[in-house]
Amino acid sequence: MKTNPGITIDSSPPKVERQKNRWRAIGIVLFIAILVSFLTYRLEIVLGKTPSLDKTFTLVTQAAPQEVGSYDVLGYAINQQQATPLLDTEEGRKQLSPENGAFAVTNETLKLGRDAFYSETFGNEIFQADVVGALNSPINIITVGQAIAKLGNKHTTNLQIPVNEDVTVGDRTFKAGTLLNTGLDVPANSFVPLGMRASFTKGKLRFGITCALCHATIDNKTGKILEGAPNNDVNTGLVLAFATNSAAMFRQTDINPTQISAGKHTYINANGEKSRLPDAKALEDAVDAKLLTWSPGNFDSTGTLVNNPSQIPSSYTFDAWPYGWSGHSAIGWFHGLTTLNSNVHATNSDGTNSADASQTLLGIDKETYLGTILQNAANPAFRLPEESKPSEFFDIIDPTPGEPAINKVIRMPGYPKGSPFMLDGLMASSPGFPVGEQLNAMSAWQNTLAPPPIQVSDVGSLEKGAAVFTRAGCIECHSGRYFTNHDVIAQNEIGTQPSRAPTLAPFTKNFTTPQT
Repeated sequence: MKTNPGITIDSSPPKVERQKNRWRAIGIVLFIAILVSFLTYRLEIVLGKTPSLDKTFTLVTQAAPQEVGSYDVLGYAINQQQATPLLDTEEGRKQLSPENGAFAVTNETLKLGRDAFYSETFGNEIFQADVVGALNSPINIITVGQAIAKLGNKHTTNLQIPVNEDVTVGDRTFKAGTLLNTGLDVPANSFVPLGMRASFTKGKLRFGITCALCHATIDNKTGKILEGAPNNDVNTGLVLAFATNSAAMFRQTDINPTQISAGKHTYINANGEKSRLPDAKALEDAVDAKLLTWSPGNFDSTGTLVNNPSQIPSSYTFDAWPYGWSGHSAIGWFHGLTTLNSNVHATNSDGTNSADASQTLLGIDKETYLGTILQNAANPAFRLPEESKPSEFFDIIDPTPGEPAINKVIRMPGYPKGSPFMLDGLMASSPGFPVGEQLNAMSAWQNTLAPPPIQVSDVGSLEKGAAVFTRAGCIECHSGRYFTNHDVIAQNEIGTQPSRAPTLAPFTKNFTTPQT
């Protein structure tokens, strides 16, 4: 076909069609963006999984003899040899049934325990991120990410976070450029510190805490993980003090909010009257100052308004009971080890769990207690509105409705009273698991842990130390292969510093018969 050379033919689509194509492309992009946003809101993206065994020293240690095929029946151990004939009879099978409180140690439960140790938070990321505001300050997601990226995929036993501008926390001022020694361990090629679980869910990035944060550490020379060894330089006090609402952790210090002058925030108190909560800034500064006194490798696990941090213990737990210095964590599964594991995730990582017993434990009524925790919550959705009744507001924002705390817990019979079995009457447990399954699995797995062998270069010093240990009388209590006589001895009999012995006494005022 011939064309007129004087006429230019436009082969592109008409203008209307081009506009349609443009809007169609924009629509597709918007649809994909909405779909991605929807999926990231509905799904949970998680960083911080259980490390492979080849990244640990566990493969070269002599594991403690926690026997696969054994059972624990609420603290009474039945070994494999004893269990075998029992399983051949109906009465024996009943004795070793979960309904009778028996927990079977199997390869599957040991794996569950290890996975829980490294990755189970029992939901504490909600309290720590949305209420306390951990990682919501100069120590935040961006600065932590930058510090990890700076490692160049290498490991560290002390993640250093730079302060970008002058900041005052408690009674201390940190100048811009200061490197904060967090003591957080980061394995090689990891995106998150050891013992921290990052989850992106419902459009929000949160960090939760697992057992491994304090009870596992990295060997600085090899970069391998020492499972069960305490993290002796993790600076929990510093990290918490830098949180925007560390006042929510007031009961781990000796700052009583009822003794802080009233602020402007109004609430409906326990008498149904409008009142004012403690001044948020004054309370924050006072709590921060106390948290900054904690030495690295220490944490206050009492929660009874006593600033009483103690050294983080190891998790080499086999035959090392009792696990509590004043008789707590001495009954129940695995000689009370399960109780101790629960205490970390129930009592110590979520302040809201003591609201129903706050009057008995601390002399602070429930409304004032919850109001103090929530008045300056980091997430505005969790922040107590003016002139609200804290308990009613908490029922609205509680991510675990029907249970009395933010964390994933189940109440024991007799709650809100506690017992020597569960101090606050609550057991950490994720939905979908039988009662005690995760905690018992952790106990069984911890009982397999042992420190790696050491190279003794100076036998003479070793023998000299053993002689001093015996001559000083240490061996009377710290006897046997695992250096314990399994007794709880009164502080006044031992003659040691009395600070920690009485700190859990308030819990005993709220005790009832231990049941599950």
